Amino acid sequence: MSILLTGSSGFLGRYVLNELREKQCQLLTMGRSTTNLLSIDFSKEMPVFSQPYDYVIHAAGLAHVMNASRSNDYLFDLVNFQGTKNIARAFENLGFFPKQLVFISSVAVYGLEEGLDIDESHPLNGYSPYAISKIKAEAFLLEWGEKWGVQILILRLPLIAGINPLGNLGRMIKAIHKGTYFSLGGGQAKKSLVLAEDIAQLLKDLPLKKGIYNLTDGIHPSIRQLEEVICRQLKKKNPIDFPELPVRLMAILGDLFPLLPFNTTIVNKMTRHLTFSDSKAREQLHWMPNSVLDKWSIQ
Repeated sequence: MSILLTGSSGFLGRYVLNELREKQCQLLTMGRSTTNLLSIDFSKEMPVFSQPYDYVIHAAGLAHVMNASRSNDYLFDLVNFQGTKNIARAFENLGFFPKQLVFISSVAVYGLEEGLDIDESHPLNGYSPYAISKIKAEAFLLEWGEKWGVQILILRLPLIAGINPLGNLGRMIKAIHKGTYFSLGGGQAKKSLVLAEDIAQLLKDLPLKKGIYNLTDGIHPSIRQLEEVICRQLKKKNPIDFPELPVRLMAILGDLFPLLPFNTTIVNKMTRHLTFSDSKAREQLHWMPNSVLDKWSIQ
């Protein structure tokens, strides 16, 4: 068995790589990092494969841009969409196709800021450059897979918990560590999360399936519960809870002046439920995740 893994030096990719190394297989890693066996920026150029691969796990992508601005919007399309097309076209040039291609996508494609148990049938209303790039990549791969007989497995992920996580979880940990974090509305908002190691374990087994699946831990912890897990591991006191109304009024200033530390979007994320259903994955992929609250090590 031969496997091509992209993004092996990324946050999720490192977990997947560690699992695949335990598997009896021929493994090639590909990406911009020089630690990859095939070092290439496939967002700008098409790879040249010297051999066919049975499976492809496409975990490379752009999700977080520090100091993001509209001038960076094109990067999401370049990396997440054009890069995906370049990888697919490389197999066309090779003349041999994998049995399966797994694409790591995101629940951002739904474009929601609030909701409960959203499943894969929900319309794709994502409006951010990141979400649009993932929507375009998904659509391309589904059509490409049908044309060339490749099983396309799309995994839509929420917040990913692991050691030194990126994005909102990473910012939350840093703020608690520095003592600049505060809680809102009692931290009652529930969020879907998933452990990086559980995703990696699923990919190690590589179920030969096609389709689109949300992955979560099925617990959907509250923000308060996450705060407690982080504070316990950092040996910090639980953060001060601020009443929501005055903070919302102050957030309006953040909408007007971007240099301020929070705005209405951030307040909404901290106070609104947003959870996704993974029932389909449990039924069809035998997905059996661990609880983030029980198993997450932040450092």
